[in-house]
Amino acid sequence: MTSGILFPNDPGYFDNPRIVDVFDYYDGPKIFSFLTKTNDFYLAYFCEQAANSSTWLYFPTNNFLLEKFTQDQVTIREFFKLSLIAYLVTVNGQNQVVGSPRRSMFEEIPEEYVPDEEVRLESPVSELTLKINKDGISPASFQESAVTKVISGFHRSLKKVMKELKKHLPEMENYQSTPLMALTGVAPGSVELKLKPMDYNPLLAKAVETIQDVISETNLANVHQDVVTTVRQEMYSLAPNPRSKVFNFDSIELKGVIASTEKRVDVSVAVNKEVRERLALHIKKVEDLATNVLLCGLVRTWDMDEETFFLRNIDLDSRNKLQLKQVKCQLDLEGLPFGQEITEEEILEFMTSETRVEVSGRYIHSSDIIDVATIGPAKQLKIR
Repeated sequence: MTSGILFPNDPGYFDNPRIVDVFDYYDGPKIFSFLTKTNDFYLAYFCEQAANSSTWLYFPTNNFLLEKFTQDQVTIREFFKLSLIAYLVTVNGQNQVVGSPRRSMFEEIPEEYVPDEEVRLESPVSELTLKINKDGISPASFQESAVTKVISGFHRSLKKVMKELKKHLPEMENYQSTPLMALTGVAPGSVELKLKPMDYNPLLAKAVETIQDVISETNLANVHQDVVTTVRQEMYSLAPNPRSKVFNFDSIELKGVIASTEKRVDVSVAVNKEVRERLALHIKKVEDLATNVLLCGLVRTWDMDEETFFLRNIDLDSRNKLQLKQVKCQLDLEGLPFGQEITEEEILEFMTSETRVEVSGRYIHSSDIIDVATIGPAKQLKIR
């Protein structure tokens, strides 16, 4: 069975489901939110994998709970309790439901399917490398940017190095070779890769250390030549210009080591000057566009005490795949529609002459989080 089987194909369950955010990914999404055609919101939680089927919990939810969830204010187990009910469904390789699905209260779900107390979310997996729909997961169709190539190339290199290490290190033979990978934006010109295996996996830590050694040209006497060649070939393929140096990184740093009590390796990858200069141009373009097109999108949530709300999925330029992920606006919120599509004109009717708009943006090709602009005061507008 492939991990792309995420939903039953019976329309009686979910009407044309569309994945919104992926919070945990290993050979396919394992924890993710999705929206149905009728705008019902759910959180999906992977329970177990059998030979020809997988079992899932689907929780009905809403924007308010999901916002608290993504801010790590509640665990998955707590989220489950707040949702009150869940659908326990087993789906086979043909997307068909196995047995009778159960709509159950929290207390009725078997303990082996209930998330552990310590299970929490990471930030949603970046849309840089993933394009998700109801049929599963596939590579994004848009043209890759320089940073995207660096990220995907590093991941490809990591997997190949792990494969090579198994050949030369018999003690590593039984360890899995595919890590979970999430992407998080850090400073402009760099990305942070979070590598999380499902189980204790020294092979992953050894692979990261090996790549470091090859890139920095240190400790090569301890690395088999086949592995060195593999790393160099992969790193060379990342160069945006054939005349560029072999390694398209300024630095690569191992920030953590996988141990029996810590199953996480964070790798910081800073891309080279040429890529950073490209990103600076993209960031400038976002700044130029922000004042004209920032007030369109879907209201995600707001805090009535602070009189703020957040918009998401602001498409600045579909041709260049520019997108603002979040817009924070100081507004008079009385009567503003929650969780609905709203237009710029509708929002502007709630803005006063003293309104200031703070924008946090993301250029989705690079995964760099950038502060785009502070705009204000807005023009005088009538409040209906």
